[in-house]
Amino acid sequence: MNLGDDLTFGCLGLLIIILLFVIIKMIWNRCQGRDELDGFF
Repeated sequence: MNLGDDLTFGCLGLLIIILLFVIIKMIWNRCQGRDELDGFF
């Protein structure tokens, strides 16, 4: 493993975490009865 591979996996991990956060927020808003993206974050 060289530095390039570590940076690539780090970026992929960060992207996956952001995607998971967005999906959880969408599901949470839907459970709260808000389908629009107002106050998304």
